[in-house]
Amino acid sequence: MKNKFNLINRYPVILGVALLVISTFICWRVFLSYGIASIYYFSIVIYLVCVPLFLVGAYKYRDRKAFSIILLTSASLIFVLACFDFYLITFNYDTSGPGGKYVITHCNWYNSYVSNNEWGFWERSIAEFNNPPERKDQIVIAVVGDSFTWGQGIKGKKFRFTERLEKKLNSTSGGKKVSVLNFGRGGADTLQEIEIVNKFLSKIHPDMVLLCYLSNDILFKCGLEDYDKTWERLSTIIPTVNLIYWRLVSSVTFKDVGRKYMEIIVNSYNDADTFKKHMHDLQIFFTDARRIGAKPVFVLLPFRQMWQLFPEETRDDIYNRIKKSVKLDGVPVIDLTYIEKKYTLDDFVVNAFDAHPNENIHEEFAEAIYSWLSQNKEYKQLLDKK
Repeated sequence: MKNKFNLINRYPVILGVALLVISTFICWRVFLSYGIASIYYFSIVIYLVCVPLFLVGAYKYRDRKAFSIILLTSASLIFVLACFDFYLITFNYDTSGPGGKYVITHCNWYNSYVSNNEWGFWERSIAEFNNPPERKDQIVIAVVGDSFTWGQGIKGKKFRFTERLEKKLNSTSGGKKVSVLNFGRGGADTLQEIEIVNKFLSKIHPDMVLLCYLSNDILFKCGLEDYDKTWERLSTIIPTVNLIYWRLVSSVTFKDVGRKYMEIIVNSYNDADTFKKHMHDLQIFFTDARRIGAKPVFVLLPFRQMWQLFPEETRDDIYNRIKKSVKLDGVPVIDLTYIEKKYTLDDFVVNAFDAHPNENIHEEFAEAIYSWLSQNKEYKQLLDKK
């Protein structure tokens, strides 16, 4: 034991730095393997172990004041770093747009609030909906969409528009139970949403399907996703480095990538063949929804961040062409794009690094859809159906 203490006493700096390097490397590898935030707690423990090592070294060199000051300062900085890292992995839940799986605070949010059911959706168990003939006094509304529907950044699914809509509808359902099921999936485009209808909704046969459409649904991959992600992976070494990279360094890169991505989306709408095929895909969605006995409804969601980059006439032209095509298919449209003009970008988004709608906007979605359904003849027929 005495020999071990002497070793620490003789080489405190070398042992401290070595322990720090080894621990951060292990944390980095574990993070890449499992993608979870909690493993960072291991690195915090190692930081705190390093502090007494440096203090032992300071005591050893108490007669050498300059070196002592360096060691004590180093120990203090490491302690501050450990405290800040502890704060990031414990109390910060800021979500992020691009690269979310590498962002420590985004992983905190996901691990704390998202709980998937047996089908992999952030929703209650589907078991009670598996036998449609038994649902005599129940109306099931399935909501399909991407991350705006899924609820990225919302601190608890009870704040999503689907849960709020269900509560509002049940308050005026006349005794029937209304269940609004969220089948949102981050990054889903129209083709993937068609798959959701055929693979999952076909098993529960909802009475109504709301397709929550976002402007980028026309495009799945555009090639911009294939950039070198080395620095994103390296950012997972320790939480503080992660924060610095994603909040300062990467913002410059993704701002340029984001603008190019939005331009590709607009060009896709303006390309006659691409637009025609996309509208055909929407027709397939509506046809498949009707085939399983559901009434399809098209909900046009606002995309505040995207449309601030383009002239208003470009936005209105694309929206009008989409709505016209959908109405020609005999599908009713709930247009929520007025929200883009009603709220500033800061009032719309979850935070400065995540363009998804915040809880107040989800409430706006719920209220607008509720008002529309309350006046819709087909929905009223469902309430009256025996």
